Amino acid sequence: MGRDRQLSDAFVGLADTLGEDFDMVDLFERLAAHCVALSSADAAGVMMSDGRGRLRAIAASQQRAAFLELFQLQLGEGPCVECYRSGESVIALPIEAHEEQWPELVPAVLEAGFGAIATVPLRLRDSVIGAVNLFYARPDPSTDEDLHLAQALSDVAALSMLRWPSPQTGPEDIIARLQAAITNKVAIEQAKGVLAQFGGIEIAQAGEALREYARARRTRVTDVARAVVRRTLPPESVLGYSAAAPRHVTGDGEL
Repeated sequence: MGRDRQLSDAFVGLADTLGEDFDMVDLFERLAAHCVALSSADAAGVMMSDGRGRLRAIAASQQRAAFLELFQLQLGEGPCVECYRSGESVIALPIEAHEEQWPELVPAVLEAGFGAIATVPLRLRDSVIGAVNLFYARPDPSTDEDLHLAQALSDVAALSMLRWPSPQTGPEDIIARLQAAITNKVAIEQAKGVLAQFGGIEIAQAGEALREYARARRTRVTDVARAVVRRTLPPESVLGYSAAAPRHVTGDGEL
């Protein structure tokens, strides 16, 4: 598939919020995946406000990025925090040059195998509701085109959230949707933990199993996750759909 087709599919996919199976967490996971697929970044992560000014990790393309997202939140510093507060892009390359600014974060970034980070704000109308981080293995990547692309994709994703389920949206609706996305993310992470423990697999594999099962049943990942957490959907039923799961695990459970 050519790059133009990839770009077109990415923007159309992020803008599609009309289906009944629309899931906001899945929307931002797709945003992270598109940022990696269409840029020179090696990983991406998405932070989102809970509607009261506190950032939460909502999506990441890989576990190392997810860890660094959470570590920035724990420290209360780093590119994503600075970008969210200022509403401006932050470019930290090489990341080593910022050790005095972020003395605890920089060693963790280097240990995770990244040499640079670039961040764009996640904007909704006139408000900054989060940040999108691009992680690079190289310490000296060219980021201009990547930042432009990530900003465009982020703007489309944020507007899609605004449009769902109705274009008539007030400030209270936006806060409710932000909080709902974070609540859904918690359920998904809990379900990943249940599946990982049951199947003896990695968290990333558990996440893929959830997505594969949801796609096969044409339902939302969030609904599958909640069913797993409530124990109304057996873990073996979900893992039976995953190519990453052990092959002896089978089942055909219902939501």
